[in-house]
Amino acid sequence: MRYEFAEDLQLKAEEISKILFPHIDLTRIKCFRSYGTSSRRTIARCHSLEKLLQKALGVKAFYVLEFLSERFDNLSDEDKTKVIIHELMHIPQGFGGGFKHHDFVNEKNIKKLYSLYLERTCKDEKNKIMFETELPYRINIKETCSELKKLGDVKCSEKMGIAMLETLGRNVTIFKKGKIVARRVVDKEDAEKLLVEILPHVRRII
Repeated sequence: MRYEFAEDLQLKAEEISKILFPHIDLTRIKCFRSYGTSSRRTIARCHSLEKLLQKALGVKAFYVLEFLSERFDNLSDEDKTKVIIHELMHIPQGFGGGFKHHDFVNEKNIKKLYSLYLERTCKDEKNKIMFETELPYRINIKETCSELKKLGDVKCSEKMGIAMLETLGRNVTIFKKGKIVARRVVDKEDAEKLLVEILPHVRRII
């Protein structure tokens, strides 16, 4: 098995936690993709540092959400969100290293929380929407990140092939394969203006 920190899923899990699970300490939870599974059914797993190990190491509880790439990455965006909610539901209010089990983490409760997430997201975002486009070339993430710093706050992961920009209340995620996702834009025209501003700073792989 191979494991890689998943910055895109980390950001999504943090967003969902802020809306649905305020008891989760975001400094003590990490999301990873795993590669090379032989599992035919498992999509994701929630791991924790149990209490005895916490005591022995002198540390607090820590949770890791593992997403099995071969099964998770082919899901729809809705199902991906539901899987992340499912795994976060396993983390109890006490955040002590234990788990909530499947008498609580079940399809009925996942659907309820997903609906609540959508409702609260719509209220929080008011009229803001998401806009996606795909460039016909691959992106040099390292050089693009350097350029985007001229426009706002930037977070990058060359390993994951992602650049994230926060500018004027908008969020833009650029993927190495050429996909660009703009969030918190007012409408299509607003998104197009944002892209016109960003594209001169995007560097392609030659």
